[in-house]
Amino acid sequence: MLPLPPSEVLREHLYGSPFYEPYYEALMKQLVEALGIDRLIFGSDWPHGEEKPPPLHDLPHVEGLAPGQVGKLMRGYGLNLLGLD
Repeated sequence: MLPLPPSEVLREHLYGSPFYEPYYEALMKQLVEALGIDRLIFGSDWPHGEEKPPPLHDLPHVEGLAPGQVGKLMRGYGLNLLGLD
């Protein structure tokens, strides 16, 4: 018997760095709701993203998030991981 529901265990151990897709805005909202903004980080393999647009192309697609969430996603969490926050 797990001490927590599987969804809570997953939420404690899962991080995400979604790539832009046509449904990116809806995906980001769902991921923030499911995992929390602290479990998401902006990332890219640019310029090796299998013909994906440059990273700044993603910015308008996260405008539905709160300003503080956009800052965490695009910069803050990466700085935290590197110990630079």
